[in-house]
Amino acid sequence: MAFAITLTNLEDAMERSGCPICYLGKKVAKHNLESLLWENVNDPATREAINAALGFCPDHTQLLVMLEMSSSGPVLGVNLIFEHLARIARDDLSSAKWQIDPVPFTTASITSLITKKNKARRGCPLEKTAEMPCLQMG
Repeated sequence: MAFAITLTNLEDAMERSGCPICYLGKKVAKHNLESLLWENVNDPATREAINAALGFCPDHTQLLVMLEMSSSGPVLGVNLIFEHLARIARDDLSSAKWQIDPVPFTTASITSLITKKNKARRGCPLEKTAEMPCLQMG
């Protein structure tokens, strides 16, 4: 059954202009973000993955905001996610100010902290779900 769905999705995507794989990837990203906003925004496991990745990449962040604004107006789900991410960033900066010597917050020290944090970052959590499973989405 999954193979038949895959073929149907691929055939539909091939009838459109542009790359069919990119189309399917965008379709799955939209579906996953809608699911996040309406079903999983307060799910602890989902939020932990988003927090560990320090949020989404710029493209998926923009899509997330556009989806919520176009459907409900107020961006409550987005605000919940990014308020928590802002607190994580605040805590990281607060703990780092005592480790950086001699001046706590210079451009170089903040850049160094962000670089270290980004090396530990796992990448956009949405990118991981949109690789090949997008071909199986119905």
